[in-house]
Amino acid sequence: MKALKRLIAVVGGAIVGIVLLVFGVKEYFQVKALKANGKSVVAEVTDAEERRGRRGRKSYYLTVNFKTESGATITSEERVSSSTYDQGTSAKKINVTYLPEKPEVCRIGEPATNWIGLGAGVVIIGFSVVSAFSRSES
Repeated sequence: MKALKRLIAVVGGAIVGIVLLVFGVKEYFQVKALKANGKSVVAEVTDAEERRGRRGRKSYYLTVNFKTESGATITSEERVSSSTYDQGTSAKKINVTYLPEKPEVCRIGEPATNWIGLGAGVVIIGFSVVSAFSRSES
């Protein structure tokens, strides 16, 4: 029974780690593309929200509308830093960088990679591999 529980934990950890790793790599390449080929526009801030997460931590979200160079109107909601949130709520306008060929890929404020998901994925996969090859205590 212990072996089955251990196997489930190792496989589950590996799956969670791989999912986090995939999303982290995807975000990295999106930010890289935005920095290389992105167009910057001034967007209108249409909504701002502070959300409380676990343990009372605050997360900040802005919703923006902007027009692409082709004339399409895009609405996007994104988690932002507290300084970007403050800037957007006070000015009601903020810079957005988007990909012209895929305008739904955009970042409010300065495009930056969030390394937490990528790092967590690597750590969880590492623990799963170590757990899989370590001797079980009987």
